[in-house]
Amino acid sequence: MLLLVYPLNAQQNFTRQGLAIPYAWGAGDLALAYPAAWEAPVPAEDEQRVVLRMAQTQVNDPQTRSPGIPFITLTIVATDNPDADLSPFLDATLDGIGIVPDERDTVVVAGSGAIEASGSSADSSLFGIGRAAHLPNNRAIIISGRALTATQDPFLLTFDAVSNSIVLGASSTPPTPTFGVLWYTSPLQTPHHGALSNLGPLTAAGNHLYAIDTAAPGIAQIDTRSGIVAAMFSDPRLTAPSDISAAPDGTLYVADTVCRCVLTLNSEGELGEATDPAAFGEGSPRSVAITRDGTLYATDQTSAGLTVRAFPRSGAERSIPLELDQVTQPLLSADQSGRLLELTPDGRLYALDTQSNTFQRLFRLQDAPNEISDFTVDAGNNLLLATDNRGI
Repeated sequence: MLLLVYPLNAQQNFTRQGLAIPYAWGAGDLALAYPAAWEAPVPAEDEQRVVLRMAQTQVNDPQTRSPGIPFITLTIVATDNPDADLSPFLDATLDGIGIVPDERDTVVVAGSGAIEASGSSADSSLFGIGRAAHLPNNRAIIISGRALTATQDPFLLTFDAVSNSIVLGASSTPPTPTFGVLWYTSPLQTPHHGALSNLGPLTAAGNHLYAIDTAAPGIAQIDTRSGIVAAMFSDPRLTAPSDISAAPDGTLYVADTVCRCVLTLNSEGELGEATDPAAFGEGSPRSVAITRDGTLYATDQTSAGLTVRAFPRSGAERSIPLELDQVTQPLLSADQSGRLLELTPDGRLYALDTQSNTFQRLFRLQDAPNEISDFTVDAGNNLLLATDNRGI
């Protein structure tokens, strides 16, 4: 996954904050940045090469690593001359991780021209890529990486970010990417479950991330410390889940546009009903959110127009009107102060004024992604956007 971060305490000149950690590789005399949610790189040396291993989850023996865990390896080898053909080194490296290259290209690594090769494993379940470039003093660097084919596109962004961050000199400051990868989901530790590649809206509760698996459909519980899918929850009533939100007590609220209702999911994985079946208009609710006081908010669209419906823990339900130019259901989330936030597809952010029961515009996101599928607010008051075309 990828992360786009917008600080809520600034309204102008937003910049995307990277989630990468600088690393000084003394043995290779290079500096680089690695994904913040990956474990720290592990250097290794032998008589012929210098190696730096990066992975979402490190293991003592790389040969025993689960194939679902993405990794990137940097290898420095000695060459006969600065013009030596690096193709044999690159092909041998890819062969060593079970990848047969079928595409080749030229790129730049550490300021030098580099060759690139990519391909798949024999059964097409794994995608691999490698780059090779000359370094000063008759050295060459080979960068190789592998991930599940289902995660090829986001992995390429990670691989590019690492490759583009490499600079000569371990004391140098590597350029951090404009966005970084938090984690990839790995398969459940049971043989009948594969990796998840259809994750949709998500929410966080405790040390877990809960995401809608649109293919199942179901709810995936992901351990945020390891990236492992800890559990999957499904129920016949969960037909077309559209959004998910976690209450302060850990209860999950799941919007479903087929039942046109909001369901609850407790810690035991049991589904209940938070609203009456068919309580909403067709194709609703698109989004739900829970504020700190326990009020459930859900979007609705009927012949009367677009509204946000509020279901407080005590008291009567109420409807909140939206601006007349809004034609699609917005996204909802709650910030750390307990405010309800509304985000429109064109990047307008609103906050609910509970006194007037109206949404007040805060600002409009600059350089907002075209297809925002969900958003949330972290403990640092940053706006995290999940997108269909640029990751999270």
